[in-house]
Parts: sequence; structure tokens; C-alpha cells
Amino acid sequence: MQANLYIPLKGLRYNLAGTLINDMELTDCRNIYIDKFSNLKKIEGYTTKGSNLPLNGPIMLLDQYYKFDGTERLIAITTDDAYYYDVSSNTWKLITDCYTTGTVSVTNGSAVVTGSGTSWSGNVSAGDKFGVGSTDPNEITTWYTIQSVDSDTQITLTSNYQGPTESGQSYCIRKLYTGDEDNLFYAEIMNDLFIVTNYVNPIKKWDATGVMTNLGGNPPKAKFMRKYKDYLVLGYTYDTMAHPQRVQWCDTGNPESWTINNSNAGYIDLAEGADWITGMEILGDRLIVFKERSIYSGYLVGTSEIFNFDIKVSGIGTPTGASIGSLGDELIFLGWDNVYAFNGITVEDIGEPIKDELFSIMNSEKIGNCHALVIEELDEYHLFVPSVGSTYPDTEWVYNYIRKTWYRNSRKNISRTGYYQKQSYSTWDTLPGTWDFQTARWDDRVYYSLSPTNLLGDKDGYIYEWDYTLNDENGSAIDGWFTTKDFTMNDFLRRKIWLRLDIYGDGNSVDVDYSTNEGYTWNYLGSVSFNGNYEYQKLDFRITSEKIRFRFRNNRQGETFKIRKFVLYWDYAGRI
Repeated sequence: MQANLYIPLKGLRYNLAGTLINDMELTDCRNIYIDKFSNLKKIEGYTTKGSNLPLNGPIMLLDQYYKFDGTERLIAITTDDAYYYDVSSNTWKLITDCYTTGTVSVTNGSAVVTGSGTSWSGNVSAGDKFGVGSTDPNEITTWYTIQSVDSDTQITLTSNYQGPTESGQSYCIRKLYTGDEDNLFYAEIMNDLFIVTNYVNPIKKWDATGVMTNLGGNPPKAKFMRKYKDYLVLGYTYDTMAHPQRVQWCDTGNPESWTINNSNAGYIDLAEGADWITGMEILGDRLIVFKERSIYSGYLVGTSEIFNFDIKVSGIGTPTGASIGSLGDELIFLGWDNVYAFNGITVEDIGEPIKDELFSIMNSEKIGNCHALVIEELDEYHLFVPSVGSTYPDTEWVYNYIRKTWYRNSRKNISRTGYYQKQSYSTWDTLPGTWDFQTARWDDRVYYSLSPTNLLGDKDGYIYEWDYTLNDENGSAIDGWFTTKDFTMNDFLRRKIWLRLDIYGDGNSVDVDYSTNEGYTWNYLGSVSFNGNYEYQKLDFRITSEKIRFRFRNNRQGETFKIRKFVLYWDYAGRI
């Protein structure tokens, strides 16, 4: 007898036994996805972006800044510094807020620096970085850490100055951010300014020249920020005290005007419950505010109140705003007990097949470090989660929102993700590997400039760019595999003889293992090579058991696989 089995396009199903799930569901997987031709495919790889990595500290933000004149900049912010990516030199350039007023005198072998025309008290702090010879932080190669700010004209370094004794020198002090991995950054573009907040430091702005500076108008510090129509809106603010339920906005059209009297600037406290604001996002023409256990919908009103907020959902919220992914007509987010989709009116749980596994392996103490990325070209929502024992996300849950299916990947300490448009195109000569084993069509947009790519930033300050033409993770092999259900052929108790497996696929090769005890132990069955062509590959064997599941795997550097269907041959065993 034979069973023609299509690839498990229905994704993971953790909440049922392997004998009970659908033929097209998976008992487990890592690093695979469904491509546009309905193949189950090993994920593509990535490579470093920038020749001067690592940056200084874990990556806390990756975002692209567009100006009205066509200028665009890719921006990265770590726990300490801000950078933009210089396409021409393939390097990251510092744009951290700097203090450069006056000149300095330095003495070889001394930790004391004296200033002339400086006003260091209140403008720089212990822990900031000091360098001599330029006011441009990118022209300084040796940096010293400030141990103390002694006066307006004296600072002491943590180590003795090693350069020559000089006076009247230009200098630069990088005013480092002071948050940690729990203080994620959020950014918006308004009035041609790139504006960024992390709650710990003053809100900063950048206009694509020089370095960042404080946003004008003395706005409060804020955990969350969104531009909504003509307003820059802040959530969970701090001025002289914390306001965890407050939504505050600038004057109409002016993100540097926050004085409430005689303007349209204002605030409202969403105090219907004891829960705090955890995120904000735009949905259609509404500003959605997430709290720990509720969701509000905000909109403009034609009165002096400016904004009104209606509570739409009670009892469900999100622990982390970075988990919110926008699909245009709905928002997907991580809840406290499931993954949900919100359409502006109601919520729908979408994580039922994987939620038990997701929360059982999650480091709940670091749930605030979860974050999400929507990859529109693949119709996927990616949720990055730290597992037990990990501070940064090392597990990636992938939801295909068209097929309504879940998959699971392994990552290494990914602290933040982002988007980028490629600024150059690939040529025949620059593609890795041989032409026979390219996995995308030559005229596919993944090879061309302005095509969308996705970025990963890790805890060590490295930034990686997903590349659909690569099969390795920065030169290391990707371990991609999936396991089928337990096949019983609708007869749970009768023993069968499993005879042959025909695999229809493409790519390089795949190793096949089998288990007759629901995945507790595995046995090697064989390996097949596809030779770059869609074709059937056959594995002959003779195994007697009541049930059987298969695992298809490739962990070889530079290789991939795509599997579309397989045929299982079997017969009933004789009675014992």
C-alpha cells in the first residue's frame, strides 16, 4: 500500500499527540518555512552589515530614516551609542550626542583634564567618553572613560592620558545613553526629524547632519512614542515623577512644543484599571494604546480635549510593546497567555497550537525583551523570545498569517530587529556558490537594489542582514529540520511493515531519521541528494511498528533543501 503525503503546510501542533494531529501538521521543527511555491524550505542565511563591527553595546534599535529631499539613513542604536550606516564606506558612523564647547589641556601620564571655555557640570557625566584632536567623534581613535566631573573646567579620567602633553586642543565628549537591555528604543520621523526615546535619557533628535541633540520644548521622558496625524504622542512618561498610565502629545504639528497652556499640547491618564501602558501602534486611522491588561483606541476630536480614548478590550493586553506587529488591518501581539490578533474592535487568539510550548520555555523574567518583526514578502510575523536561562531572545516563533500556521527557529541572542532597503544589486559574479544551486530566480527582486531586506542585531553589537542568496548564518551552517506526525494509517493498534519513502524535493541534500516511539529516540534511515532538480529520491527499508514519524534534516554548510511531498509505502504485518 502507499500513501501520497503532501508537505506539512499546516505548521506546528504542540497541543495534541503526534498520532492525533493532521497529516499536514508538524510535531516539531527548526529553521524552516513555507516558500512561495508551497515547499517546506530551510531558511536562508545572513551576513554581517558593516566592516567596523561590533558596535559599542547590544543593539537596541534598527530603523530607517527618510527625509523629504530623498535622503535616507539606516540607524542603529545600542545601549550606549547611536550610529548611521555609511553606504559608500560600508561602515557605521557615530552620531551620539556630543559636547565639544571650548578647548582642553591634557598631560601625558595624568588622568586630569582641564578645560577652557567649557561648562562640563550638568552637560557631561561620569561614564561618558572623552577624546582629543577633533570635535567629530568619527575622527577620534582613542577614547577614555570619564571617572568624575569635578567642575565646569575639570574632569578626571578612569585611566591616565597616554597621548602627548598639549593645550588648546579641540575635543569631543560622547554623552552615552545610560539604559540597559531592558530599555528598548522607539523612534519616529516627524517634521523631517528622526526622533528617538528610551525613557531613561532625554528624547533625542537628528536631522541627518552632525550628531544627535535633545528634542526641543522640554518634553518628558517616555517609554513609548508614535506619530499620529499632526501629533507626536508619548506613552508612559516621566517628568518629575513617573506617569505609567499617561498619554501625552505635543502642540499641533510641532514636536518641539510641549507647553500645555495656550496650545493644543496636552495629556490624558488612562486610569480605568491599575495596569500600565506597555505599547502604542497605529491601526487604520486610530492610535492604539496597549496596557498590561487592556487595549484603548484613540482618535482626534474637534474640541479643546484634542484626543479621546475608548477602551476596546478588557482583560487582555501585552507585556511588551515591541512584540506588536502591524499587518495594516490588524495588529498581532504577545499576550500574557497567548498570541493575539487585534482588528480594532476584538481580539482573536492565534497561538493555540504553540502557546504551551512558547510559555513553558520562555524566560518570564525577561519577557519585556521579546520583540517582533513583520516580513511582508513572506507573509510572516516573527516573534523573538528569550528562553529560560537567556537574557536576550534565542528562539524565534514564526506565524504565517495567510496560511495561519506556526514554525520555530533558533537564533543567537538577538536583541532587536529592523528593516532595510538594499542600496546595491547582486551580480552573477558576486553570488555565493554555484549557479546550479541558487535558490531564487535570476530576475527575482531579492537580487536588486531597493528590495526589502531584514536586519538582526545581537547582544554583542553585531548587525546582520538577511540574504536570500545565502544558506549560512554568517558562515556557519544552519541546522534546518522538521518532524512529521506519527503515521498509523488510521489503525492505532495493528502493527505495520514500513517499506519505502519517496521524497520529492530540490536543493542539495537531506538526512532522514525515523522514530517509532514518538520522537524519544531516533534512528538514521539514509540521506538523499537532489542535485539541484525537482525529482523523487527513494529510500528502501523494512521497519515493523504500530506507528512511525520521520525527520528531514540538513545541517551542512552552504546547503539547503526544499521538499514538496513524499510517498510512504507500507503493509500490515502478520498477526503475532
